[in-house]
Amino acid sequence: MVKSRFKFALVWLLFVAPTVVDAAIALPLPWQQGQTVRYQSSSVQEKVRAGQRERTETREISVLEIVEANEKGFLQVWRSESPSVTVGGDGDDIAGKRDVAQQLTKRFASLSLQAELDAQGSYTGIRNWQELGAALREVMLPFMVRQARARPELAKADEATLRGSITPVLQRMTTQAAVNSTLGKQVAIYNFFTAPKLTPGKPVSYRDTMPSPWSADILPTTGSFELSGVDEKAGTVSIRWRQSIDPVKGAAVVRKMVEAITGAAPPRQAAGSLPKGLVLSDQATVVLDRKSGLPLSLLHRREVALGDSSSVTTWTLTKLENSSP
Repeated sequence: MVKSRFKFALVWLLFVAPTVVDAAIALPLPWQQGQTVRYQSSSVQEKVRAGQRERTETREISVLEIVEANEKGFLQVWRSESPSVTVGGDGDDIAGKRDVAQQLTKRFASLSLQAELDAQGSYTGIRNWQELGAALREVMLPFMVRQARARPELAKADEATLRGSITPVLQRMTTQAAVNSTLGKQVAIYNFFTAPKLTPGKPVSYRDTMPSPWSADILPTTGSFELSGVDEKAGTVSIRWRQSIDPVKGAAVVRKMVEAITGAAPPRQAAGSLPKGLVLSDQATVVLDRKSGLPLSLLHRREVALGDSSSVTTWTLTKLENSSP
């Protein structure tokens, strides 16, 4: 997903517009040195596993600042203000998960996320990924040790042995690529929609790839952009985005992935279809200021399902009035 081809597609796409003139609408790249924008942000993740439910909700004010701007690109720094998190449900160890979620929220509130963008405004990665990865390991290691000790066969294992077996797992979870993909996911989505060139016409479809949420595999995807509205009075443009696994190019990759995870090959499917019960889809709607090109609001929804596990994550971002235009 990092610096993907669908940013390129967005720049050149054609749209069907309910009320627009025939001329192209070119929105400017909004970023400039010293610019600061504030958003109200909320995220809700609802998980189901073997019939047990878990719900995590986070709320914060996201402060975005452009601290570097030159011919090579931009450094877009994200900070969190007044973060809060709640975890509930009837799943296993909800109290423990609530505790680690609160610790993560507290730890990352003192850190910034330094997102690097290219000259076209596309997200390319996180500059301070090592610092963020270290903070993630710091919080997760004690929690994962407690989880391991809860297993009967590991109840009497000493601390050093458990830490020694878990540390390599955490290292793999916090490589540069992993941090760019996981901690930078929302930043990447936010920056997909900057500086588009919009022309009335047809939605544009594209093919790309994205990291699997279940494994280290890279999954082929298909997606599309379309104009969902132009408000001449408000001076805004709305864009709708959809993306999912490519059922043709992704079939072989997905079958191998499911077999590796479950230990059994999935039943044969018709050509051009994916294993039953497997879902990975994204959709988003963003409203941009036509004059500045700045995103004013964004609603993103991701649905993931495999076997008896599923999750739906909804992320909402709304520009606060005391932000720059």
